[in-house]
Amino acid sequence: MLRLRARLPELPKHDPLAIICGSGYRSSIAASVLQNAGFSRVQNVMGGMGAYLETRIPEWQPSDLVFMGESI
Repeated sequence: MLRLRARLPELPKHDPLAIICGSGYRSSIAASVLQNAGFSRVQNVMGGMGAYLETRIPEWQPSDLVFMGESI
């Protein structure tokens, strides 16, 4: 998370940001860090890429597994 904090100035504060990792654990932490830093449109991909790959539903996209950051 130190790398993320160091790079916060490079990210657009008011654009939508979807955060994803392998399992969803690190991305939920990263989404919280972003929200606490004032990013207003943060989304975490629930279950991460693992959940996406396990769905085996070809028409689904990772964005189908996204929930709004207010729920974090």
